[in-house]
Amino acid sequence: MAKYQATYGCGHTGTVDLFGPTKQRENRLEWLATQLCPDCWKEKQAKEAPSRPIFASVSLFDTDVDEKVYVVIELGGETYSRKEDLKKLGFSWGATPVGPTCWHKLIPFEDYIKNSAIVDDIIRELKEIAPVSVSTSVSKKEVDFYLKRLQQKEELRKKIAEIPKPKKPEFLNGRWNGKIYAKNTIYVDGEAIHLTSEQLQTLKQFLKDKEEYAAAVKAVAPSPSAEMLLRQTYYR
Repeated sequence: MAKYQATYGCGHTGTVDLFGPTKQRENRLEWLATQLCPDCWKEKQAKEAPSRPIFASVSLFDTDVDEKVYVVIELGGETYSRKEDLKKLGFSWGATPVGPTCWHKLIPFEDYIKNSAIVDDIIRELKEIAPVSVSTSVSKKEVDFYLKRLQQKEELRKKIAEIPKPKKPEFLNGRWNGKIYAKNTIYVDGEAIHLTSEQLQTLKQFLKDKEEYAAAVKAVAPSPSAEMLLRQTYYR
């Protein structure tokens, strides 16, 4: 590595670190002579930024955590110079489940079903701060698919709600690790509880009822989604 004095195409000069064989370094200096210096490049970018478009992509996705459905609007293009305006419009910077890190906005599917024009309204707001090009949108086929899927899940939830849940003993009112220690001792929220013979019998019956409840839920919905529904409704 060596430091060289480069003369840029804009006439400004600056010190640069160059690597490699001498010929390669000379070629690099020749190329820099056709380019703008860093300061001029930044100034040019700032002047051109207002005319550069924002690219918007609209899609549907459901989460693995709570299985909620959202419409997501992802933005690309010249967003950096408009980040403050994007914040005011409710956009956030970060990763999304459907793409790379970008400025994006999530719309609950229920809100979109009630008013599908909500996306058009957001795009209209974007166009007030920048030229906007929409590359993808939500199709009727996708909407119908998710509506049917949500309906099926709701029907499963109703069936599960009809299954009697085991009643949790009052002495388990807190976080229990599921273990019974010596002298019939359990720990709830870190506090030791010494169970009487009657309480121990009540606890064992509760655990048995809980297993039967889980089996009943899986019998109603023997599918991958049943595991999610079970976690949501299972009496813990």
